[in-house]
Order: sequence, then C-alpha cells, then structure tokens
Amino acid sequence: MRDSVAMGAASLLTKHHGQGQGGALVTPLLLCTCRRSELCTGALIKDVVDEGVLSKEDRDRLAAAVPLG
Repeated sequence: MRDSVAMGAASLLTKHHGQGQGGALVTPLLLCTCRRSELCTGALIKDVVDEGVLSKEDRDRLAAAVPLG
C-alpha cells in the first residue's frame, strides 16, 4: 500500500541526518514502529535504505528491530 507511506518521510531522514548527525537509526525506528505506518512498513524501510543515510550496521539493527509480516 504505497500510498500510505508518509510523504517524504525517507527524504526527511536525509535532511535531518544526511550530514552525519546523530539519531539516524532512531528516526526510522520510530517511523517504522508507529502504528500509522504498520500497513506500509516494508515500503518505508525500502525508502529509508534507498536514501543511503544508514550504515550497514544501522540497516542490520533496523531489520532486526522491525518485524515484517
């Protein structure tokens, strides 16, 4: 349900954390565990990963913390 992805949520991640600012993992964790995002978590994670802000370690932590399905 792609239309349910918060418009620009992943690009906001880059805006706020794209220069190495802290919290780059906390923000997508909050977004992906929010009940309002529950129907589009997979698409939201894909968008966040595609932004390229998260390190491999942070991507692994995100994958481990957010249940899909």
